[in-house]
Amino acid sequence: MTSLGTLHVDDWGKFIEENDIDLACPTCHGEGIVGENDCEDCGGAGYLEPMWNTIWNTGFYRCGQGVGPVESHGVIAFEYDNHVWFALAGCGMDMTPHLAAAWAELFPQCEWIPEQFCVEGLDLREGYVESCVGKKMARRIYKLMDGTIKGMRNYAERLANDLKLARKRLEKK
Repeated sequence: MTSLGTLHVDDWGKFIEENDIDLACPTCHGEGIVGENDCEDCGGAGYLEPMWNTIWNTGFYRCGQGVGPVESHGVIAFEYDNHVWFALAGCGMDMTPHLAAAWAELFPQCEWIPEQFCVEGLDLREGYVESCVGKKMARRIYKLMDGTIKGMRNYAERLANDLKLARKRLEKK
């Protein structure tokens, strides 16, 4: 399993320019206009605009596969430093369901979800996740959480066995 690292971005304009980050809106191809109207997805800006100064490293490499910026459930996925990173395009009290939904949508090959979405904050009160991302996506997130819990159990068992062996070796000395 992978763990998300974070990075603080003080100045998005400078960060994008210095690192050649592509946040061009995929709907209007960076033009800001669709037909004769402003692009609804980027508000006519021509690019997807993160709202927070923190980005999360997904731990996945997708470079060379033509992965441009994608917005999913209020999360912008983009390439930086040979990884796919998440930035928040929306705000609210708890964006964890949106991060989890973006993960589920952007990495359909995964059978798990980062521990941070399970252990550190996914609010499982009745109806909350569904109200944020819909029932179908909530079911997908819960299935991914099952995979994460299984992986965590396997890891805990291996760690317990390693610890048991280490204690035995120590006692023999």
